[in-house]
Amino acid sequence: MMVGMYGGDYFKAVRKTFFAETVSMNFVMTGMIPTMVVLADRWEGSMSPLEPSFWFRMSLASIAGGIIAFPVNFWLVRNHLKHGCMTLPGADGPAAGFGHRSPEASDTGGGDMMEMGGDMAHDQRAGGEMEMKKDPDSMGGTPMKEDHDAVSPEPGMTMRELSPGTVFLWIAGTWVMLLAAIWLTSRWVPITFS
Repeated sequence: MMVGMYGGDYFKAVRKTFFAETVSMNFVMTGMIPTMVVLADRWEGSMSPLEPSFWFRMSLASIAGGIIAFPVNFWLVRNHLKHGCMTLPGADGPAAGFGHRSPEASDTGGGDMMEMGGDMAHDQRAGGEMEMKKDPDSMGGTPMKEDHDAVSPEPGMTMRELSPGTVFLWIAGTWVMLLAAIWLTSRWVPITFS
């Protein structure tokens, strides 16, 4: 899904995704681990996955992780270092041109369109709404070609690059933050692995 954002360069997409997801997940776990550990210590019977209390405790930890991770994810998306969840900033529809496309919009020839008379074609705009176009020259033959400009990404939607040193500092900093959160949590509740 990210390859289209990096000009078709698969390895660059993997590298950039690794950065964004490592930073994001370290923030999520900074919120989740202390919440899970403290609640497990204070809440009898929430250790077994067979009990509803376990899943409620894990849900609370996920919410805490989401709250802690929201600001950094907002910053990553706003600065074009990470994609938003299938949307473009400022658009309320699918991320057109990034592999998220309605199957109706891609059926421009043959198939059901021809059986229906073939004189209308779907056009999906960046906002997500579907528009029917009628080809005035068509008499049940070929549907109009899709308007590719309508589904191309907005100008300036290319992903930004950080220097390798900045990437290293961000990743190292989030690991330090996560380890500090675990260490501080272990000061209140002993963390053991058994």
